[in-house]
Amino acid sequence: MIETLIVYLALDQDVERSARHIYVHADTVRYRLRTCEELLGTSIGNTATIANLYLAFVDDVLALQDRIADQAQYVRASGEFFNLNEFDCARATILDGVFGAGRPRVALAVLNFSDDF
Repeated sequence: MIETLIVYLALDQDVERSARHIYVHADTVRYRLRTCEELLGTSIGNTATIANLYLAFVDDVLALQDRIADQAQYVRASGEFFNLNEFDCARATILDGVFGAGRPRVALAVLNFSDDF
């Protein structure tokens, strides 16, 4: 649950983006957040609670945000233009290869950061 909470905080409390990041359904994220609320005895929607949780996990949240930004930077720096949303950029690594008669091929390999927590 801590991983889910850190991802939720790092991704601006966006349940859908958090779910995509940790490869679960959005309802699973909502369930985990409700469980956190029960354990904390307060609502995660409460501004004071979010502030306290952010301060408690600030190092982990910032580290995750940096990794996401680095991945997006790597995708942009490849010289290729992709119409990818932030999630795709953050989760993708460009792999260069050759397809057919020397035409460049770009493959996106999805990274799973969830094992880091």
